[in-house]
Amino acid sequence: MKNITIIGNVVAQATVTQVNDRSVINFIVAVNNRHEQNEPATFFACSYWRPNDKLKIANFLLKGTKVFVRGNPEISAYMSTKTQQAVGQVKITVESIELLSNTQPEQTEIATTNENEA
Repeated sequence: MKNITIIGNVVAQATVTQVNDRSVINFIVAVNNRHEQNEPATFFACSYWRPNDKLKIANFLLKGTKVFVRGNPEISAYMSTKTQQAVGQVKITVESIELLSNTQPEQTEIATTNENEA
């Protein structure tokens, strides 16, 4: 089994998509490469599958929130429409997440997209 552990900052507010009786919380985490000053951050696309009644964590996954994420990594590539070059992407299917910064929850409910209403 593959496993990855990262600590970084959420890039933008999490989104929630409902799929049947479960939902997925999607968010991106940026990890700074402290050893190299000119090295850009590494970005991880995270998916956290939860039952529909266990989504409160999404309200705390706001831009700038420091998080500890552990999960199963997957590497993929796609062709950039802007540069016409292949771009690599690391995705994590999250097993556990821990908030490391004192973030106030978003006052409004996170918008939920329903995949079944297409």
